[in-house]
This record gives sequence, structure tokens and C-alpha cells, in this order.
Amino acid sequence: MILSLLGSCGDGQGDGTVATAHIVPVPVVVEMNTKEGYQINPVTGDTILPIINSRGAVVETGVALPFNGKDVDPGSAARPEVVRAGKPVNVRAHRNVYTIPADLVSIPVHMIDLLSSSPDRLERSSFILLNSTGDEVPTGK
Repeated sequence: MILSLLGSCGDGQGDGTVATAHIVPVPVVVEMNTKEGYQINPVTGDTILPIINSRGAVVETGVALPFNGKDVDPGSAARPEVVRAGKPVNVRAHRNVYTIPADLVSIPVHMIDLLSSSPDRLERSSFILLNSTGDEVPTGK
């Protein structure tokens, strides 16, 4: 008995190229309309609402606004007041951090000498140890 299997790696277009799937959607490209502007966002389809100022008037966008400036003589302005900051004060951000002393004493603990118990046999408070800074040390022994 002869078994023959045929397969194809193409996408059926016949030009020899393989179509690839995109991991993310292809971005939508919209030509910018600078003449009329937009009333609907061409990408999302949402309505574009006008910008309202604090007086309740619609702010016209895309239009140059006239501004009239005025020259001020630098000698007529009051001199700025100088306020000295003073000497900086250093404050430790983490007050519970200490340096380990060089003459640290090591006390060996032999596990065989320790008693162990199941937490469901005793109440939780008997399993809480506090270190020298008051932090909880988890233990089951």
C-alpha cells in the first residue's frame, strides 16, 4: 500500500508570497483636514465637541488671536525680594535602618532543641515574634 500526502505553504494567491497575521491591528491612516476641520473624529467616529471657555463662549480654534502687548520700563518694576533658604536639614527617610555592628555576636540555634507545633492546635498570637524594631517575624516554630 502506498500513502501519498500533499501539502501547501502558500496563502492560495499563487504568487509565492505568504500572508502574515498582524499581532496588533494595522493603524488607521486619515488625511488631515486643515481647511474645514472636523465635526466627527475620523478614527473613533466620536462627535468632537466645541471648547467652551469660563464665560460660556465657544473658543474658535485654528484662528490667530490678536494680542496687544505693552512695553514696561524695567526701572519702574519693584525689585524682587531675596529670601535666603538657610542651612539644609538632613532627615533620614527610613528611620528603622541601622548599620550592623562589626562585633556582632552570632548565637547558634540547634533545630533539634526547638519545639514545633501545628498552628491549628494553638492560637495565632503564640506564633508571632517581634524583632527589636517592633516588626513582626513570621514563624511556625
